[in-house]
Amino acid sequence: MSELSWVVLGVVGAPFGLEGWVHIQPFTAEAQDILNYKTLWLQKGGYEVPLTLQHTRVQSGGVVAKWLGCDDREKAMTYRGAELVVPRDALPEVEPDSFYWVDLEGCEVIEQNQQQSLGQVAFLYESSQDTMVVRRGTPDGRTTDQHIPFIMDEVVSKVDLSEKRIWVDWPFDVACLDRDD
Repeated sequence: MSELSWVVLGVVGAPFGLEGWVHIQPFTAEAQDILNYKTLWLQKGGYEVPLTLQHTRVQSGGVVAKWLGCDDREKAMTYRGAELVVPRDALPEVEPDSFYWVDLEGCEVIEQNQQQSLGQVAFLYESSQDTMVVRRGTPDGRTTDQHIPFIMDEVVSKVDLSEKRIWVDWPFDVACLDRDD
């Protein structure tokens, strides 16, 4: 039996009120999308426990929720910082040329003109202009971070998830610069 792959959809924040409600910071495209899953799992301390949501509400760009077994502020406080996860196979299919960030993590990034590996995607984040790929490792084996815009057809020319590779049109000399920051 293979180990289940979990995807983090949000994190539990501070208690909300006195009756066991908590703030949830969703990592989904829209805050309410986290509520579309039949079952959310609470992950803390290396364990996953399924949650039975009793009440939810979208509020101020986030979500507040109450689940079975969490009936007061003190209990709610114990969940702070826990992650809300689902199995990878619970995520809906994506449109062509769209990707879940979790599927891009670990992909090798290849500069298409020089056919040189720039390293692997460590993680992605949303910036004020566009989504960026952060990669670690340089062709000479050093470990650095390089922030490359994830812009399809402008910077990113091809993504092959079956091969775990992303081809980019990114100046090789820019990608290999030493950075003192």
